[in-house]
Amino acid sequence: MANQPDPRFPTFTSLHTHLLTYSPPLLPPGKPHSRVLTSSISALSLHPTLETALHILNTDLPSAHFLVRHMQSPPAYEGMFLHGILHRIEGDYDNARAWYSNVADSDVFKFTWDGE
Repeated sequence: MANQPDPRFPTFTSLHTHLLTYSPPLLPPGKPHSRVLTSSISALSLHPTLETALHILNTDLPSAHFLVRHMQSPPAYEGMFLHGILHRIEGDYDNARAWYSNVADSDVFKFTWDGE
């Protein structure tokens, strides 16, 4: 039986705030913080970029990877940037570097790294 969404987190803001209480992983995570939160994230019907970000915060890398696979070319720079972050968390630095180089001229990358 599939996990049901957690009723404590009915909105993006409530889920995001909760997920920010977890420490970032020091090593590639073996499993999500919470499988129930995976269901809650999916139940929000968010834009795939926002859903991907929440799955990354929940360390549910398979769910995040599933979504970013469909955002692999411009103008999906945010998804491509998240793809780089995902590979960095997995410890795949060469792949992360390749994704970052694909978005290096984008506004999202410049804002994140240059603060513009």
